Amino acid sequence: MREKISNKWTQTIILKPLSIQDVTSFYTWLNDPEAIKYSLSSFQSLNTREAIDKWFISVVNDSKNYNWGIFLTNSNTLIGYAGSCNISTANKLGEYFIFIGDA
Repeated sequence: MREKISNKWTQTIILKPLSIQDVTSFYTWLNDPEAIKYSLSSFQSLNTREAIDKWFISVVNDSKNYNWGIFLTNSNTLIGYAGSCNISTANKLGEYFIFIGDA
């Protein structure tokens, strides 16, 4: 007989546009050396709220790239963000990225 397992690893996720209110999670994540250990080098210098706010506003307002928040469906908790950047319509290329800040 199979038992239903219910924990954070079995929850489903949804991608939604980021909003300015979502920045608070990034304050914790970007100041956690373990969370940014393998991330963009630009994350290493984002260690004040002002720097994070400036960067985050540019992400939310970016119309050339796609940036989505990764949310747990059942609790609407933001656990990271993902998207596509450096998109070339001529070459039909782009880069995908994912950052999980809270697991």
